[in-house]
Amino acid sequence: MLPSLARRSTLVGLSAVGLSALLLGACATPTEISLFAGPLSAGFSTSALSLPAALRDDTVPTAPTLRSIPCGAPAPACPAVDSADPIVLECVAGVCDPAPKTLVVPLGDVIDVDAAAGGLDGLLSTIDRIEVRKVDVTVRANTLTVDSAPIEIFWGPEGTTGVDESRLLATVPAIAAGSTTVGEVALDAAGVDGLSNHLVNTSRRVRFFARTRVDLVPGGRYPEGALDLEAVVSITATGTISG
Repeated sequence: MLPSLARRSTLVGLSAVGLSALLLGACATPTEISLFAGPLSAGFSTSALSLPAALRDDTVPTAPTLRSIPCGAPAPACPAVDSADPIVLECVAGVCDPAPKTLVVPLGDVIDVDAAAGGLDGLLSTIDRIEVRKVDVTVRANTLTVDSAPIEIFWGPEGTTGVDESRLLATVPAIAAGSTTVGEVALDAAGVDGLSNHLVNTSRRVRFFARTRVDLVPGGRYPEGALDLEAVVSITATGTISG
């Protein structure tokens, strides 16, 4: 598998966050309030990898491939990568091999759960849990010429700029080149609990991040194209009704 995803700066901070709340069972105990966060958008493009032109081989009739460039004595060193955040070329088994690269991008903007419900404390006299019930992912467009690796979704406090390994929320399975089919993705139980504790006890404002790993293989398909996705997060707040 040849994952290759990179951040599209044009989408950062531009995704809309729409939240709607529906009060269920107003006279029941416990009472649930259902919230829907999204769509939260993220964009990835292989152009951000800034691979050296020397790594592209157009001699194969069917499609460009990643050139296997000899390296190590007496061969020359691997070509330089001209980029502010370059992918590292290592000499492995006598050929220049791009080292695996981890990419992290924001997924949507900050979500304010309290504001979305019109003030949870005004609706519920006690709040026991605010829980993510599911995450649905839609691939809006996928022109990647290679399969993507699984994409991990992390949550974080409002001011967070990167991922914390203990805050994994969900994992999007690997996406085949050109595919636009995903749907509901698997949740991480520990991440769901951690986010619930944060929303109940610390802050109702959080944000999400997407992380994937790029591992290119010499001789494989040359990475081209982009992938745009959206996530909708279903949340339920449980407590007792204000009375």
